[in-house]
Amino acid sequence: MSVIDLEPTSERALFGPLPGWSLQSVVAWILNEGRLIAQPTRLLEGLVNELRSAGAPVDRMIIGVGTLHPQIETWSVIWSAKLDRVEYWTGERGIFDSDSYIGSPVQAVRERGEIVRRRLDDIGADDASIYRDLVADGMTDYIAMPLPFSDGHRNFASIATRAPGGFTDEDILKLTTFPLWLGPIFEAIEQRNVAVTLLNTYVGSQTGHQILQGLIRRGDGDMIRAAIWYSDLRDFTMLNEQLAPSEVIAVLNSYFELVAAAVTARGGEILQFIGDAVLVIFRAPEDSDIRDACSAAVDSAIDALAGLAVLNSRRSRAGQPPIRFGVGLHVGAVTHGNVGSLDRLGFNVIGPAVNRTARLENLTKEVGVPLLMSPELARAVDRPTRSCGFFAMKGVAEPQEVFGLVDGPLDPRSVRTTSNAA
Repeated sequence: MSVIDLEPTSERALFGPLPGWSLQSVVAWILNEGRLIAQPTRLLEGLVNELRSAGAPVDRMIIGVGTLHPQIETWSVIWSAKLDRVEYWTGERGIFDSDSYIGSPVQAVRERGEIVRRRLDDIGADDASIYRDLVADGMTDYIAMPLPFSDGHRNFASIATRAPGGFTDEDILKLTTFPLWLGPIFEAIEQRNVAVTLLNTYVGSQTGHQILQGLIRRGDGDMIRAAIWYSDLRDFTMLNEQLAPSEVIAVLNSYFELVAAAVTARGGEILQFIGDAVLVIFRAPEDSDIRDACSAAVDSAIDALAGLAVLNSRRSRAGQPPIRFGVGLHVGAVTHGNVGSLDRLGFNVIGPAVNRTARLENLTKEVGVPLLMSPELARAVDRPTRSCGFFAMKGVAEPQEVFGLVDGPLDPRSVRTTSNAA
């Protein structure tokens, strides 16, 4: 492996003339068309087409970018002549500790800012595995270079060729200018990726999309129809007293992960984690029957409680206390909007239906069932339900009837069965 020591992008490389393929035509495409392409796979596809049309000896090209994501450390777009298509690849967190990364040219580029050029005609057993893979694909030469962003992070671009004899000196001079042209474009793509990731992570994908579309003023919002989920962890105060902080966090994360997997699989959107509670909505589009949202909410609750039984079986074998939670489900119209101070806002759902849902969840402790529904939601689903009686609810003038599933663990005081298949 050789490290190239080049002058910062020379005028000769930028403005030529240089023998061989035309750098200027490729750069003209980047500045006029490429910079307007927001999809990294399409951008790389167009770039490779321009390079090869200009006569550049490019048979494999990769752009790799580090990212800010809870699970993903880096993403890459990869083109090869062998497959003749662009693939999108992600590396999970910890990838930079792997054997494939340590000692690789990517490490030299990212961590030391080196431009690495490696002719592939004398690869040995001690060389990085990437070089052996390139030789197996018929490559003769390889170059990897930093793709710096304005925040100081170094990403990378690599190009390989099958040309006999590898790259010429003029090829190297031209190719090493590409970070200048591509860096700002991929930085803009990654900045949007980060914005989307952060919004999806902290406010949910549907709300995040609304924010990116400009719904950011205080008071902005819509009246929506939705099935509403409110769940709350049981015995959380006791767990806080008995367990170490790290164990409490582990319990919370197990509970939140269980709920998230169940509700998001059926279109639910987690709006808030409130201490040990979770608030979720299942939106009903204006032209859609509310029954679909209600069924999705009930099915999600069934999935979550079934998953809880499996989780608690594992916890029991490990000598850990069980996790228990209750779920309240209701349906109604709510205001979904932007509330807060002038410079600190949050999306929330507001309305009597939200309060009613929280009261239903609280009643699961008194009734002794893990899932309770309002009459309105019970009537909207095709599963048989049973009345658990009438109960007082805080803030509600009259006692309210609540329902549970017939095929669930119901309170012995249940007095009558209602068929809701209509």
